[in-house]
Amino acid sequence: NLLFETASSGTSAEHMRLDSTGKLLIGHNAAVFSSTAKFQLSGDGHHYLQVSRFTADANANRLRFFKSRSATVGTASTTLSGDTLGLIDFYGVDASNNSRLAASINAEMDGSSSTNTMPGRITFKTTPTTFGSAQERMRIDSSGNVGIATTSGGGKLAILSNSSSYEGLELQTPSGDASGEFHIGVHETGTSNGRSIVFKRGGSDGMDTESMRIDNSGNVGIGTTAVDGNKLAVLSGADSFGIY
Repeated sequence: NLLFETASSGTSAEHMRLDSTGKLLIGHNAAVFSSTAKFQLSGDGHHYLQVSRFTADANANRLRFFKSRSATVGTASTTLSGDTLGLIDFYGVDASNNSRLAASINAEMDGSSSTNTMPGRITFKTTPTTFGSAQERMRIDSSGNVGIATTSGGGKLAILSNSSSYEGLELQTPSGDASGEFHIGVHETGTSNGRSIVFKRGGSDGMDTESMRIDNSGNVGIGTTAVDGNKLAVLSGADSFGIY
């Protein structure tokens, strides 16, 4: 091993070593959690890292963050639901020449772990113009569900509108597109078979009661799922009518 040490007040301390297998270790005297990583930076402070790769292949660099609840470097203690496992912060300089957080990407535990499982979520935060702390704007949870301005929802995508402006989902066509069309389609994966588009309401996630559907033939049912070949079928209580 090749050790790099500095001394202060007559006491030397190791800061970096190149071990017998070619690993470069900074902040600790042994590999932590990985036997294959050629470069490791460990410690209890803030670290900055640049990694470059020049190879004639399709492979890329890997940046790995480890989190342990142990206060001793190099030892493992189970992380808990809600723990931040890693984050990337983006800073700028404000009008007072002070560095300020503008945005961040956080990786967190999204539930309790068990043997060979580690449920996770990714949250995206930005800082508004009105005050200085970053606010969560979007998350992808351990089920693959996406929440925008909300941390919960029953579908693959949940959007919470602002209470004052009631904005929701806006679909735009490219600038200069004279057709002005935006297409929404549903079909069975891997086939051309059409499927129904169903609109629901009510419940904590808005997915309890069906209000309307467009079936795979283009027929519309309001208050009913039995359109019976009608282009428009409407059911209100015991009364119903259809338009062919």
